[in-house]
Amino acid sequence: MVIHQSIEMFERLLRSIYAPQNVSCIHVDRKFPSQFLAAVRAIASCFHNVFVAAKLEWVTYAGWSRVQADLNCMKELLESPVPWRYFINVCGQDIPLKTNREIVRSLRALNGFNVIESDPAPGFKKGTAFL
Repeated sequence: MVIHQSIEMFERLLRSIYAPQNVSCIHVDRKFPSQFLAAVRAIASCFHNVFVAAKLEWVTYAGWSRVQADLNCMKELLESPVPWRYFINVCGQDIPLKTNREIVRSLRALNGFNVIESDPAPGFKKGTAFL
């Protein structure tokens, strides 16, 4: 989960996707104040299976740094003693439309395949840095 804005949105998102059998890595955009990072760490410390990424990036919207933030979490998740099968990347403004159970059913039905839909980013958003 890559977050960069509202601590309240982060709490809502974590509450909506949290499941005790899952493990969640939280990447906080490095350009945000240390108080924001401290608040996220405090929330993550309430759960045995939620942690903040050790390596934080200065994230640029639609830029490589957004991918790097996910890769940093993936690396730590691969080193985690917790076994996991699926990686789902979300940002702090995402709102899940399905429950954890529905998502797991869909992933099982896909039997290891990916279904990804995307649209090209509008020209005015490419490489935009949110400060």
